[in-house]
Formats: sequence, structure tokens, C-alpha cells
Amino acid sequence: MSVRAVWVIDAKERSVVFSRRFRTVERRARQLGGVQYHELASHDGMWAARILDELIASGEQNTAERCDRIDVDPVYQLADTAGPLVVSQQENYIYVAVPLVELSAQDPRNCTSNLEKMPSVTIVLCLLKELGRVTMAVHEMGPAAIRAEITEYVCAALPMGTISVVAADVATALCSPEASVASIQPEVRQPAWRPTPAPPQSQGGKKGQGKHSGVLHLTLNEYVRAIQYDTEDTPDICEVYGTVYCKAEVKVVPEFTISIASTSGVESMVTHASVQALKPTDLSTVVNLVHTLRFVPPSSRFELCGYKMCSSTIKLPIRGFFQMKAINRNSTRVLIQLKLEEGLPNVFEYCEARLPFQGRRIASIDGSATSGGLSVSGSGLEVVWDLGHKWKAREIAAPITVTFVADSETSADKVAIEAEIADPFLTGDNGYVGMRFKIPDFTMSDSRVDPNSLTYSTGPKIKLSTSRHFSSIDYKIWNSLGKSRRCLPPEQLAD
Repeated sequence: MSVRAVWVIDAKERSVVFSRRFRTVERRARQLGGVQYHELASHDGMWAARILDELIASGEQNTAERCDRIDVDPVYQLADTAGPLVVSQQENYIYVAVPLVELSAQDPRNCTSNLEKMPSVTIVLCLLKELGRVTMAVHEMGPAAIRAEITEYVCAALPMGTISVVAADVATALCSPEASVASIQPEVRQPAWRPTPAPPQSQGGKKGQGKHSGVLHLTLNEYVRAIQYDTEDTPDICEVYGTVYCKAEVKVVPEFTISIASTSGVESMVTHASVQALKPTDLSTVVNLVHTLRFVPPSSRFELCGYKMCSSTIKLPIRGFFQMKAINRNSTRVLIQLKLEEGLPNVFEYCEARLPFQGRRIASIDGSATSGGLSVSGSGLEVVWDLGHKWKAREIAAPITVTFVADSETSADKVAIEAEIADPFLTGDNGYVGMRFKIPDFTMSDSRVDPNSLTYSTGPKIKLSTSRHFSSIDYKIWNSLGKSRRCLPPEQLAD
């Protein structure tokens, strides 16, 4: 099975994170296609925009009776493109691949849903799902780390465009300098509950003697999603959830037991399929729980467990107040006020507030903030309030007057500007402030890994490394003077 090209697209930023084209496979596609051959678009940005537009269009109209485009999720075929597109969307990323399919335009399968049942399409879909796992494991580290991980996986899984392996664990082992056939394919078949060989018996020693033979890394990432409306008839939304990632850097992998404690209420916890979760221990109150997990980790980084915080105990970490009112056609007055919740540390890895404007470029801003600095983004479409690593006070404000470029652009320029920030709510006085922040060594639920609870089977001593952080995912504060700040489901509109 071969692949002509692979793309990873950031749907939120509408940009290409990674792309790879395979010339040898493209040459075969040209020979097989003949006069029906369609060359892949040369510009990745145009290709990404086309894919996003088609995905949006597929959700707005029924194309089941059209033969020029097939919308059988996850397979798309466009009339003027190279062939079927296999698409997989996970979180904010869209993974697209063009498999090498030997089909003619007269083939009846072009107008049926059997296209997704073809072996080449099915294997490519599995490849994209695994590529999503690779991306999600490092997406918090930034675009550079994502590209590095994807490149390593593609080089091992798709040498010269031919699929040789799909599983990320095997691909990682192939890229390891210490990889060998014996390490990837052990002579003795291990049971499903223990994917790695059991550790040898120690020579009369006890756990803890000698030097460390490896490290067990446990990272607790907690996220908050919040929408503030500042109105009595619409309650604010705030959700807090977390994920614990595990990475074992050991030569022989024993069975580990570790405890995760929370003092602010964890509503539910979901563990990996290979993890055995013991019954939670109640510590004096219903919200003080200790979850004990027993597991044998694989060779690669994986999600040990995930949890969600009780809604009754959640408080907005940053309370915001935002008002925006137009002064005249080319200027707007803005007031942003922020307050840290009691108990939230005033220490950030980064913290900023962004105010986007759709379809209008900013000429200048006039204002002063009680903490941090104000600027205009490189695109000229956003006001950026950079709050740095620490606020000067727990309550801060920024009154701003925004002046826009006069309406002198051509229609083509206006279309390009509107395409950069496409949000149907950003019209008139409607708008929001988006918060981005990350706090190290802190979680709202006070969830943490108990370092003293680590136990493992007999063997060399293993060091435990733990870290945690709290960051925003989708944190918006809507303009209290705007007319529309939320949408209703169709059934509510019908009523």
C-alpha cells in the first residue's frame, strides 16, 4: 500500500503543520492514471484551504446523488483532485492522505460507499488515526515538537511512501539507535497483560539498593474551558479536566502501582485499557479521594488516565469583564477588566488576552494597562494584551481606543482579511476576549501524583519524575454590550 502525500492541518489556525509528498509514488500514479491523472496542488496553503472548505461544505449540503464528489466519512473525492482523500479529524487537527488507488473514472465504485472499504483506504485511515496519537502526545510542546515527532513517525512508517508499519510503538522502536529485531520481535510471545518481558530476579537485593536503572515520568496536564457572558439569563460555562501521561525509560519494565490524590473533587476518572484501577480511597470527605492505579507501561508515552472535575466545586480561575462600543465608523472604545480567583497563584509561564476583529485591520491603539503591555498582532486584526509571567496586582484593567484603517481596500483585500478570522459572531459590537495562560506546578482540582506511593516488583531502583501544570484551552469573555453571544440548538429555535 502506497501514499502519494500526507498533510497535517491545524483547523483552528487554518495552517499546514506538516506535509510530505512522495515523488516515487506520484510517478507511479502518473503512469497508472494516464490521461485521467490529476496532479496534486503544489501550494500547501491553498490545498489546506480547499480541504477545509470542502469539509465545511460537506456538512451543509447533501451530495449523495452527485458522482463528482463523494462524502462518505472519512473518504472524500473531489471532481478536480487527484483521487480519494482519506480524512481523520482529532481535536483541532485534520489529518489528510491521498492513497494510490487504481480506479478509472468509469468504475462504478466511484459513486458508492464501497470506496471506504478498499484495503488501501482502510489501511491509510488506520495510519492517520495512529498519526493523531503521535500528535496528541506532544501537542502541548508546540509546533516544532509536533513536526519533529510526525517526521520521525512518517520516516519509519512510510519509507518512500510505502506503508511498512502502522503502530506508533513499533515505529518508535525502529527509529531508536538501540533497536534490533530481537527487541521488536521477542522470541518468547508475551501475554496481552504484560507486553514487555518480566524483570529478572534480583541477586538477593531489595528494592532501592544500588543506582537508578531508569526513570518513570508522570506528567499531569489540567485544562480549563470557560465562556463568560456577563448576563443573568445565560449562565457562565466552566469545565476543568485533566490527563496524566506516562513515559517509562527503563530497560526492563516491572508492574507499577501509583496513587493520584485530589482534594477539590474529581467527578469521574477513565483509565487506559491496560491499567487496573483499584477502588478509590475516601479521606475524611467525599471530595478527598485517592485513586490507585496498577499498570505495566508500554515503551512509548501514553495516556495513563483522564479525569473531570466536579462542576459544583469549579470556580472561574480568571473572572473577566469586557465592554466594547463603537465611537464612529473607524474607531471603537474597549474596556477589559480581569481578576484572579482567590487561591490561584500569580505565576505564569505565559499569559495574554487577545481581542480579534473580523474584516477590519487596526491602524493604531491608544490606551494604558495597569499590568503588562498592549500591542497589535502581526496580521493587524487583533489587539494583544501581554501580561507576562506575573500580574502587578490581582485585579487589573486596560481601557483602549482602537482606530481602524479607513475603508479603502479593494474587494479582493477584504476577502483576504475576512478569511484570516472567520467567525460569524464577530459582527457589529459582538466580540470576545480570548485568554491564553499556563500556570506551572498547579491544578485547580489540586490533583497530584503521590511520590511516596510508587511501588513496583522486585528489580533495580527506578526514579520517579513528576510534573503538573494548568492551562487554558478555550477561554472567552464576551462583550456584555453585544447583541448576540451564543447560539441555540435547532430544537430550541423551533420552540
